Amino acid sequence: MDASSDLLKKLFGRPVRVHLALWVLGGGDTFYLQEAQVAMQAYAHAASATREEVLTLRDCGMLVETAVSGRKYYTLTDSEWWQVFQTIGAVVRAQSSALPQESDGRTDNAPSPIG
Repeated sequence: MDASSDLLKKLFGRPVRVHLALWVLGGGDTFYLQEAQVAMQAYAHAASATREEVLTLRDCGMLVETAVSGRKYYTLTDSEWWQVFQTIGAVVRAQSSALPQESDGRTDNAPSPIG
C-alpha cells in the first residue's frame, strides 16, 4: 500500500471506498457489480472488498439496487455525501498522483473519475 492509500485508510476507512466512489461519480448513473469489481482491480482491490463497499454505499443511501434478469444494477441517488467524495478526490489529486490513472474498466465509455 502506498502513502496515499495509507492516508485514505487513516482518514476514511478503506481506500477502496474512496476509489469506488470516485469511479461511480465518473461514470453514468447506473452500473452493475462486476463492472465495479473489474474497475477496482486496476487499483489492486479485491472483488469481495468492492462488493462490500458497493453494499456500504447502498446502505448509506448513496446507491439504489435494482435486480434485472438476475443481475443487480446500482443507480446513484442525489445524496449530498457524493460531494464529500468529489472533494476528497480533488484534494488527493492536488497533493499527489495518489490515484491510479489506468483505464477504469467502465463499459459505458464514461470518463475516468481520476483522470
